[in-house]
Amino acid sequence: MERHPGTRSQYPTIEEFAMKDLKAFPGDWTLDLVIDDEKAGAFSFFIGDARAITQARRRRAE
Repeated sequence: MERHPGTRSQYPTIEEFAMKDLKAFPGDWTLDLVIDDEKAGAFSFFIGDARAITQARRRRAE
């Protein structure tokens, strides 16, 4: 099974990768931050070229 950066795992993992590695996987991403088995926060972001970002912003504004 091919995994790409940030794919969900059923087991806690620690992964390090450059953000530029996500360029090949455009779309919405969410990073869940868990500390000592408790969710400490979630960070959502969008990866895409300028056109895709503009379209995503328009969709969210509707």
